[in-house]
Amino acid sequence: MSDNLRSLLELSGSKSYFFEAYEGFKTVENLKQQYIHIPPDGKELHLLYLLSKMKEDNIRSAIVFVSTCRTCQYLDFVLQELGRPAVSLHSHKAQSQRLSALHRFKSGQVPVLIATDVASRGLDIQTVDLVINYDIPRFPRDYIHRVGRTARATRGGLSISFVTQVC
Repeated sequence: MSDNLRSLLELSGSKSYFFEAYEGFKTVENLKQQYIHIPPDGKELHLLYLLSKMKEDNIRSAIVFVSTCRTCQYLDFVLQELGRPAVSLHSHKAQSQRLSALHRFKSGQVPVLIATDVASRGLDIQTVDLVINYDIPRFPRDYIHRVGRTARATRGGLSISFVTQVC
């Protein structure tokens, strides 16, 4: 809104009608966004492949977002069983377990955080270079918050979303 329009709006008081066009939700320009179209039973394999390439692609740490606590815990077990260092963060964990997992991730002890949307807001961890949407969120605003965990300030970042066919 220009200064002239703003002063005109103030002069007219409550007699004016002001319309602002909805521009939708936006991501930052320094965020590279990609998607992978895969079959539903291939998600674990693709996740493991992406996580195995982190060092090669100079990715310091990654957050994997899932839609349920059950999937979060399942992926945590799978990665542990395969010897891949990761921690999980979801609402069925005790607060002390959440804080411990978050501390291990923030300090760099563990490069992968698997989380529900409980971690999609309020986390500013400078080393997060990659966000993976293992499950696509229901609402655009949730997507924006998830991918907003990377590409913060002037840093770049990458988000990859797994897209599957809905049966």
